[in-house]
Amino acid sequence: MLGTRSSFAYRAISDILMSHMQVACWSVDDWQGDVHKLAELCELFDFGVFDMDEFPDIEDAMDFGLALRAVRPGFPTVFLSSDVKRCDYSRHRRAICDATLRLPVDTASLLLGVEAALLNAPKSGR
Repeated sequence: MLGTRSSFAYRAISDILMSHMQVACWSVDDWQGDVHKLAELCELFDFGVFDMDEFPDIEDAMDFGLALRAVRPGFPTVFLSSDVKRCDYSRHRRAICDATLRLPVDTASLLLGVEAALLNAPKSGR
């Protein structure tokens, strides 16, 4: 998950994922804006959950999504943000992610979002 390990979102999301999906969670606090470095790390994981509220503005968040998609097109991604109006499990934002969830997110929405991302992600380029 991209986000500060001490943030409430990180703690809440990692607790849900670890208890319901038995997955390992890892925070990418120090990726320093290097999407290629992050893409290499993505090789180790089945999906990514990214807190878009960690970015200074929406344009930076969108640029991140486009850049990650360009270097890892098949990597399933879930974007979290308090700025979106509602959760979107469709392929509507496919250019940048595979599911978008509104923060704060509840357990059912998070699990549905991860499932949607795994189903929605492009099948090539993983």
